[in-house]
Amino acid sequence: MPCRDLFCWNIILNANARLGELHETENLFNIIPQRDLFTFTAVIVAYVRHKKLENARLVYNQMPYVTTVTCNTILGGYAENGYLDEARQWFNSMQKKCLTSYNIMLAAYAQHGLVFDSTSFFMEMPDRDQRSWNLMLQAYAQLGHLGKAKSLFRAMPESSIVSWSSMLAAVSSSFSSQNKHEDRCDGANDPFFLFHSANMEHHPDHVCFLSILSVCSKKGRVKQGRTFLASMSFDYGVEPRRHHYSSMVDLLGRSGYLGDALELLRTMPFIAKALDWVCFAAACRSHTDFKLGAEVGSQILGRQPGSGAVVLLANSWVEHL
Repeated sequence: MPCRDLFCWNIILNANARLGELHETENLFNIIPQRDLFTFTAVIVAYVRHKKLENARLVYNQMPYVTTVTCNTILGGYAENGYLDEARQWFNSMQKKCLTSYNIMLAAYAQHGLVFDSTSFFMEMPDRDQRSWNLMLQAYAQLGHLGKAKSLFRAMPESSIVSWSSMLAAVSSSFSSQNKHEDRCDGANDPFFLFHSANMEHHPDHVCFLSILSVCSKKGRVKQGRTFLASMSFDYGVEPRRHHYSSMVDLLGRSGYLGDALELLRTMPFIAKALDWVCFAAACRSHTDFKLGAEVGSQILGRQPGSGAVVLLANSWVEHL
């Protein structure tokens, strides 16, 4: 290249940083004849992605001036890698904060399961957006605070598919833990009602379908499970992922449809993992189908000889041959 101006240097530097070539990024940063905000930010992002936060701070300290975006990059690095105390200190030291800064900290508190801190921080935020509400809702849902999740969901100024997915996951988890005599419940506690309510406002995503298939599996609702799995691609254009097929295999196995479960294991567009075979073999044991269990056990030993849990279960079945 006959003439390399700062723009060209930054393009090459950023390309290496995005490709994960940290060593080459460092070399370029050290020899670049001139630096600007883009140069420093690209290197800081590269260090954060490789979890080298001290290196990121060293580069940050060399900057002639900083922006909120740069500060948020390091804040996110601390938060996403579990350094809550460091994230809190960095947040408090920031002279200028934006809504993204607050959302990063809110996500950090939620990630550590600190419901009280999450709630207090959420209430003290000077402003909130859809992400803020969803982060708080997800925190309540994931930590089992169903009542608080419902209250927050009703108070949200606007809901998105992420909001509905979080609520559905929370209700599904609670519903799945009930025994058969408690299956009848009001609409707010019924995941099937909630799924159809979400469908009236938004297009259900893969998370919604995974939650509802999980409920079907725990409750043995084979017909509904089949319908939901089929409707994903046909009615909603959502391609089933590995977890959706695994949940369906679990549902069929639990309910005694062992032949159907085995056929799905062999024909689904993913290679069955060890856990899938363990669940199926456990279903064979539960329904005392020793012949099929032993047959599958022999196949497992040939296909996945290195998987300890699978081999242990497979050997227990081969003994029945």
